[in-house]
Amino acid sequence: MAKGPVGQPARSEAPGDAGHPADALTATDAGLENLAEDPRVARGNAEERVRKGCELLRRGRLDDAQAAFEAAIALEPENAQAHNKLGVVLAHKGKLDEARMRFQKALTLDPRCAAAMSNLGNIYKEQNMLDRAVEFYKMALSVDPDHATAHHNLGVVYRQMGMIDRAVGHFKQAHRLELRAMSRESQAAARAGRYVWLLIVAALILAYVLAFRK
Repeated sequence: MAKGPVGQPARSEAPGDAGHPADALTATDAGLENLAEDPRVARGNAEERVRKGCELLRRGRLDDAQAAFEAAIALEPENAQAHNKLGVVLAHKGKLDEARMRFQKALTLDPRCAAAMSNLGNIYKEQNMLDRAVEFYKMALSVDPDHATAHHNLGVVYRQMGMIDRAVGHFKQAHRLELRAMSRESQAAARAGRYVWLLIVAALILAYVLAFRK
C-alpha cells in the first residue's frame, strides 16, 4: 500500500482472483488435456486454467503458474487475460522481452486492457525508458481512472524524474483507491457472514419444527 514518495517500488498488476487451490500442472496438462471441440467448453476450460494460474502466481509458484496460463492460451489463443498474466510471470522471471510481447499481445486482443498497459509501463521503467513508462501508465488511467496500481507506478516514475508533487498526488490516489477496495471487501465479507448466520438460524428452526412433528 502506498505510503509516500520515498522508496516506493513499482508493482506488477495484482494476480487477480484467487480462485480454487490448484495443483502443479504437467507439460501434458499445459495444452493437451481437456481440449474440447465446442468453443464454449474450451473457453470455460481456459478460464478455469487462468483462475488456477492466478492462485499459483499469488503463491509464488511461477513455473506452475506459467504452465497454467500457457494451457489457457492453448485452449483459447485469443484470451487476453491469459496472455497478460503469462507476461506477469515472465516479468517476475526477469524475461522482460518475452513479457513485453505477451502484454502487447493482450492489448492487440483487448485494446482496453488497462492491466496490460500498466504492465508495459513497468517493462519500460525497468529499462529506464521513463517517458515511455509514463505514457503507458497514463494510457491505463485513461481507460480505468481507478486503476490503483497504475497510479502507484506512475508515482514511482514521477519520483524518479524528480516530479515530487505529481508523485505524491498519485501515491495518495492509489492509497485512497486501495482503502476503498478494502472497505468493499470487508463489507462483502460482513454481508456473507450475516447470510451464513441466517442460514444457520433457519436450519435450526427447521430442525426444531421437524423434531416436534414426529
